[in-house]
Amino acid sequence: MIFEEMMKDEREAGKREGEQAKARNTAFNMHQKGYPDEAIAEVLEVDVETVQEWISELESATK
Repeated sequence: MIFEEMMKDEREAGKREGEQAKARNTAFNMHQKGYPDEAIAEVLEVDVETVQEWISELESATK
């Protein structure tokens, strides 16, 4: 039973990571198209600071 719970937790953690990665990519793509950070944050239901961090990280990675 413990193993099954651990596996469920791992799957849920993986799903959350995947959703966050998708949100990060969406934020970056919207930024590239000229959307303001506030609009991106509203659409993705995160705070503006998070959007700005994601964009900064992804811009650094693409240079």
